[in-house]
Amino acid sequence: MRQMTKIIIAHELLEEGINKSQIAKHLDVSRQTIIRWSQAIDMHGPNNFTIHYENYQSK
Repeated sequence: MRQMTKIIIAHELLEEGINKSQIAKHLDVSRQTIIRWSQAIDMHGPNNFTIHYENYQSK
């Protein structure tokens, strides 16, 4: 699964109120990763975050 796909799924699950630990286990990433993604999305908004992330990954 692509990293961006995991980030989008994590965001959607967080919006549904799913526990960060459960999301991390389901996506096979650390809980800290889920927290970082969540904070970045909260700071930049979902659309701006994905644009920023994809631009960062292409460098």
